Order: sequence, then C-alpha cells, then structure tokens
Amino acid sequence: MIANVKSRDEILSMLFFLLTLRSALLYARGGKWQHLPILALSFFAALLSKESAITYLAAVPLALYFSRKRRVATIAGSWSPWRYRRYCSS
Repeated sequence: MIANVKSRDEILSMLFFLLTLRSALLYARGGKWQHLPILALSFFAALLSKESAITYLAAVPLALYFSRKRRVATIAGSWSPWRYRRYCSS
C-alpha cells in the first residue's frame, strides 16, 4: 500500500509527459497551433507532479529527430523560446 502511494508521483509525471510527447509529435506532423497549449500545460503538470520531469525536456527533441528524421537545426529552431514569443504576443 505504501509503495503505491509513493510511486503515484512518478506515474502521474510519466502520463503527463506522454501527453506532452503526443502533442509535440502532432504539432510537428500537422503544425496546428492548437497543440501548443496542450503541450505546455501537460509538461507543466508533469513538472508539478515530480521535479525530475525537467529531464524529459531533452527527450522531446530526440523523439522528433528519430520519428521524422529531421535535421538538428530545424528541431532546435522549432523549440526555441523566441518562436513561442510570437504566439504569445498576438
């Protein structure tokens, strides 16, 4: 019983990260901006669940690289904070 309560934060963190990863892959495939709020909120929820979810941030560009065979410069450009600033200012 105690082990289940202790690992709940890890399970929630992983579930929210999987939602983040799915939203990132859908955004990379279709380019619809509606996936970005889901991506941001689910990653924030993963961070609230467990602080070590910050390491998942490196897994999303890797998943994009291996799933789409895109160049590293393209992935780095699409994940830069300046790109999201354009969406927030409008």
